[in-house]
Amino acid sequence: YKKAFIRSVIFSIIIGISFEILQSQLTESRTASLLDVFANSIGALFGVLFYQLIIRNKRIEKLIFKIE
Repeated sequence: YKKAFIRSVIFSIIIGISFEILQSQLTESRTASLLDVFANSIGALFGVLFYQLIIRNKRIEKLIFKIE
């Protein structure tokens, strides 16, 4: 799970950076910002942590995803 956790965070950060680059290249009204990259990275970390701590709980996972 440690490798999956690290890969998930890294992949999410790369996606966030990609979105920043795309919004600066594809739109005229938006620019890329390092603060946005930082916010995206923090959001990715919290999202993966949330999954690891809450959703991976078997009882909650069964309730949410209706796993038998």
